[in-house]
Amino acid sequence: MFTEATIDDCEAVAALAQKTFIEAFGHLYRPENREAHVVEKFSAAFFRDALASGDTILMLHDAARLIGYAKVGHLSLPVKPPIARGAQEIHRVYVDKEFQGRGLGKALMLHILSLPRIAAASAVYLGVWEENLRAQHLYTLYGFEPVGKYLYQVGDQADNEIIMARTR
Repeated sequence: MFTEATIDDCEAVAALAQKTFIEAFGHLYRPENREAHVVEKFSAAFFRDALASGDTILMLHDAARLIGYAKVGHLSLPVKPPIARGAQEIHRVYVDKEFQGRGLGKALMLHILSLPRIAAASAVYLGVWEENLRAQHLYTLYGFEPVGKYLYQVGDQADNEIIMARTR
């Protein structure tokens, strides 16, 4: 079941966000970089600010348990050349490791793409770690294509990321 997060959901979203990020990528970073990044980008305050700025946070539930989430909103990726007005970005798509391999990532992507803000966008962008081939494959299933690269900073460490886009 999908619902849109409210301010009251930010603690639960943050707990899942921290868990899924650390499980997926925590091994890549020195502890001090990882911990600072989690506080900055995966805290309840971060998600409250995201909602206040107009972002949408989708929650995926299995019965009463939060098992996945996505964050979508205004474009923040370093896209060149300048893009048309109304472009949107899928900032995050995460499913709890325990529930992966059940088609939930695909279901979450379908729900994201059906959101009015995404469906009406002239272009939709996302960034994905260059070594996350599984996610890249998922995104290509929904019409996303590589259009650039950038560095994703986690403290003083940087990862090579691929910018993917889906245009109308």
